[in-house]
Amino acid sequence: MPLKVSILLPCYNAEKHVGATLESALAQTWRNTEIIAVNDGSTDRTSEILRSYAPRGVSVIDQVNKGQCAAANVAFQHSSGALIKFLDADDLLSPDHIALQAARISGLEDHIAMGEWARFYNNEPETADFRSLPMYRDADPVEWLA
Repeated sequence: MPLKVSILLPCYNAEKHVGATLESALAQTWRNTEIIAVNDGSTDRTSEILRSYAPRGVSVIDQVNKGQCAAANVAFQHSSGALIKFLDADDLLSPDHIALQAARISGLEDHIAMGEWARFYNNEPETADFRSLPMYRDADPVEWLA
């Protein structure tokens, strides 16, 4: 069985986009995943939307507002995957995103994988303009962080 990937989703007042984000996470071709969403004290409908995904296997944790990093850490503490994917509540993943990244680092320990990304506006992903950036390459971890 392929390695389990934990998709960690810190959320704060994300009602506008979190449903689409979860749909993209649930549509991954890499089937061995867990999705852990942490509602970081949202004052909108984020918690309600997250809970509507619980029957589809999304784990939901509510906490008082502590910030994105604290919410991501809580999700990490509850994760059980061998690989970790941090995902913002307004991001979309292509269906093969996890599979491609997992394949790229297969058999390697202590590696970070990233993928190209692009901004889009007005809820129209087809308007995303992907541009090649110098960071899209293999690099020593310290070099990559610098």
